[in-house]
Amino acid sequence: MVRMPKPKLEHVIDQRLVEQKDRTYLGYSGLGNPCMRALWYSFRWATKRYVERRIERLFRRGDYEEEVIIADLEYHGMKVTNTQAEIEGFAKHVLGHIDGEVENVPKSVEVPDFVVGKGLLEMKTAKQELYKKYVKDGVRKANFVYYCQTQSYMGKRGLKWTMFVITNKNTEERNIEYIKFDEHQFRSLEDIAESVVSTDVPAPRIGDSTWFECKFCDYKKICHHGEKIQKTCRTCKYAAIVDDGKWECLQAGGFIPEHIQREGCDLYELLETLK
Repeated sequence: MVRMPKPKLEHVIDQRLVEQKDRTYLGYSGLGNPCMRALWYSFRWATKRYVERRIERLFRRGDYEEEVIIADLEYHGMKVTNTQAEIEGFAKHVLGHIDGEVENVPKSVEVPDFVVGKGLLEMKTAKQELYKKYVKDGVRKANFVYYCQTQSYMGKRGLKWTMFVITNKNTEERNIEYIKFDEHQFRSLEDIAESVVSTDVPAPRIGDSTWFECKFCDYKKICHHGEKIQKTCRTCKYAAIVDDGKWECLQAGGFIPEHIQREGCDLYELLETLK
């Protein structure tokens, strides 16, 4: 009898796909996505998403870096407060969490004129190729989603600038960019958030399945290839949003607990707009 070789533990960990529970809210961190339809699918839990353990570890790597950066800023006399403070948007169905707020930037360092008083602190990590793009082109061009995230957070917190710290994961180089608040951009993002949350109708597609943004989208199969929509209360025609981040059932009556939302019930009927 041939004995099959045992797999290495690290391979088992990396190859295992784990189901990731979708957020109960629309995240401010994603409002810069050019496709409102994808945002709507996400908010409605239209399909199950999976993420490799390897990717989860990359996200965790960023969390560790935040602690190091904050310690370094405070060592040089800066004050960091309100780490992971929650930001509430439309009907509490739109939420976000800031990395922190920073003040007391030393007058001895070069900063733009608009860096006065307290500002938003956002910290990211990137591989070398992308890091170079941040340094060369700036956040707005290198990653418009991150840029929009800072605008939303500044607007909600009443701040006028962001200290955006990006770390090169290959070399540990750091770059700091100061981003100025844009009221028009903030208002536009608030409108997008409300539009996505408050409708039963997904936005039009931004392109066909060969479109660049569509190729790597979590919702490509249901959007372009007719994959079955996941059964949840959020894809049911009887569910409706209410204030305070809650959902109610128009058929059975009453608020719907999160665990019920994720499973649906015997009264489930698919939204007409998804048929």
